Amino acid sequence: YPEVSYPAAQWSDQVRHEGNASWLQADAVRPEFNLSLLGWNVLYFLAGRNVGILPYFLPLLLGFLAFRPERGRWAIPLAVAAAALAFLVLRPFNFYGGGPLGNRYFLPLYPALWFMAARPVKAVWAPILVLLASPFLQPLWTAPTAYPLAESGDYRFVSPLAQKWLPYETTQAGVPGQQVAVGNGLWVKLLDHNLWPANKGDALRIAGSAPAHLLLGSPKRLKGLNVELDKNAPSHLRIGDNELRPVLLEPNGSVVFEIAMGEPRAVHPLWWGPGDYYLYDLEMRLPGARTVPIGMRMWAAEELIQVHWMKVK
Repeated sequence: YPEVSYPAAQWSDQVRHEGNASWLQADAVRPEFNLSLLGWNVLYFLAGRNVGILPYFLPLLLGFLAFRPERGRWAIPLAVAAAALAFLVLRPFNFYGGGPLGNRYFLPLYPALWFMAARPVKAVWAPILVLLASPFLQPLWTAPTAYPLAESGDYRFVSPLAQKWLPYETTQAGVPGQQVAVGNGLWVKLLDHNLWPANKGDALRIAGSAPAHLLLGSPKRLKGLNVELDKNAPSHLRIGDNELRPVLLEPNGSVVFEIAMGEPRAVHPLWWGPGDYYLYDLEMRLPGARTVPIGMRMWAAEELIQVHWMKVK
């Protein structure tokens, strides 16, 4: 392994240059005492799509079913909760440790919960929990040795059911999704490969009529959003189940669509600063578009040209 084979005397220099995996490394601990951020992190810690403990550590419920508080066992769940809370507060934007194999910071705490068991549990609970866990763990059961990242860039173990029903962890910097600053104060996280950055930093490309999914962030609440598509775009833009028509046709053939924005999906700080960001979940499609990359720009609409009945959340 020539890339990692170096003299022991160079170890400290290599660590300073490459970083280390310790959660106490420089700049890793960034306490945030924000109730909104903490609330979202509690939700994602329990039921997040990529790092939630209930979908991926469901057998721990057997420990709670067999729990009795005597002989000091009452302290076990309190100690685990305190340790988990410490990660949520001290590392709010990476409380799971990074990497595509779930919540690795929770792994050392997980065995402690099994010591809560103090009485037998009916055998029927084992197959019940297996059935409850199977929709989420099936990809891992069927391909346990597969590379943990799928071709799409998503974590391979995240099942279609989890993709559809479990919340995406908007607070976590390391979960799948490419981050792009698109100008005009807006930031996006690209949640699939049908949308990618163009050569210019403030523009994107969408793959023809393929569905595209993104998380849009703004430092202020958006009344509306203007989306400009180049001359290869059709005259329809579908946002969710709603279809829009252009509000502006430009001389170069580009079209501008106007989206009336509803309530944000979440509001909390992000990993680059203390101020709140308003986050909107957008699923878009261009029905009838040619199978070519289509350029796209977006900016906040201060005043709506026309008010649609549809609201994007």
